[in-house]
Amino acid sequence: MSTEQDIARWAARLREAESSGQPIAPLPDDIHDADTTYRVQLANVRHATAQGRRIGGRKIGLTSRAMQRAVGINE
Repeated sequence: MSTEQDIARWAARLREAESSGQPIAPLPDDIHDADTTYRVQLANVRHATAQGRRIGGRKIGLTSRAMQRAVGINE
């Protein structure tokens, strides 16, 4: 199971990529289950709201089997 430090580190990497507009390598293979991915997402939602941002919706991604296979997930 991923630690809170792992979650925070991965969330920070995604935020940096978003703010810089620069792509990053895929996150580690340790992130292979939906629980971990949602924990990373929640960390970034909490960060955004703490910065005063308003969350207005949800993005549903990787719903196609082809995209799931492309990034190596099965959920």
